[in-house]
Amino acid sequence: EDYYWDVLKHTYTCDGSVTIETQTKYVTKVTANHLDTKNNHNVHGLLIVHQRDLETFPRGIHEHFRNLRGIDFEGCGLTSISSNDLMHLPHLLQVSLDDNKIVELPHDLFVHNPKIQRIDLEGNPLLHIGSTIFKPLPDLRSVFMRHTSCTSENSLAFNHQEIKNLEWEILIECPATYE
Repeated sequence: EDYYWDVLKHTYTCDGSVTIETQTKYVTKVTANHLDTKNNHNVHGLLIVHQRDLETFPRGIHEHFRNLRGIDFEGCGLTSISSNDLMHLPHLLQVSLDDNKIVELPHDLFVHNPKIQRIDLEGNPLLHIGSTIFKPLPDLRSVFMRHTSCTSENSLAFNHQEIKNLEWEILIECPATYE
């Protein structure tokens, strides 16, 4: 399937679901819909949408999809995410975690993903965000944070100055619990 990703342009993506071991939260099985000539190795964008039982980021997903440039885990029930979850995905350009249950984002969330250019976090009940969360992202071009608990309705940023303004809003309205 060719799916338009803002940053990736036209790229091969995969709609899928994951089976996770209850104790370790580690991916034990991936179900993916591929075109006839494609497989997990060809996937640059992974969409796991409305799999509401995830709660935590699927550990080991990088072992099934080694070439990921974009992830979209919309409405999956994620309650948390950390830099360790994203550590094995250093080539990410686009991250979408819209409509989950994430309350806190640590300041070092993207420290292993310096290539990220677009972040979507809309619809999460965010209360605390590390004030330097965007610092390791020199190429960040857009951030979508509308409909969260601590940012304004118009929390969209499409350039460097708007991202700086959003950082100030985060600093004031979404104070970190630790850094």
